[in-house]
Amino acid sequence: MESLAASALVMLGWVSAVLEDYGAFEVQGRGVELTGRPSFPVTGGLLLVAWVLMYRVYRGEKAGLRAFPWYAAALILAFMLSLKFRSPQYVIWPLPFVPLGAGGVSGLSRWAVFLAACSLTAQVFPVRYDDLLGLRFPSAELLLARNPLLLWSLLLFLPGHAPEQRAA
Repeated sequence: MESLAASALVMLGWVSAVLEDYGAFEVQGRGVELTGRPSFPVTGGLLLVAWVLMYRVYRGEKAGLRAFPWYAAALILAFMLSLKFRSPQYVIWPLPFVPLGAGGVSGLSRWAVFLAACSLTAQVFPVRYDDLLGLRFPSAELLLARNPLLLWSLLLFLPGHAPEQRAA
């Protein structure tokens, strides 16, 4: 229910119901099967891209140990973004790594984007989760704002994409 695909399907009006199955809430409706199938390959692809970028930076000796928190956060975000299910507590998985890597203005901007995603997550669950399950405004809209912020966080955390690395 909380995935990017599910929130997009809700916004398109293609979701007809939300069902609880094995302790998780799943959307039912047009396009649901199509959006759930590529989850595993997309996860592998995102993790591979993150790993290749990290390896390139490592081989070029452009980043030392101080880059580890960003790499860890990027791998966690790559993994969780592509899952067809997402629980609110997943958003805190990268949280310990973000302040460790926060240095300078670019670190502060990454931190701010990630905290905005955390704040929107808190608005969805627990504040408006009943609205989400009932497909009422503004729950899906909050998810559509939160999920791209998580993707933006991933892009900011990937090696070679950080502002100070581009300037170098």
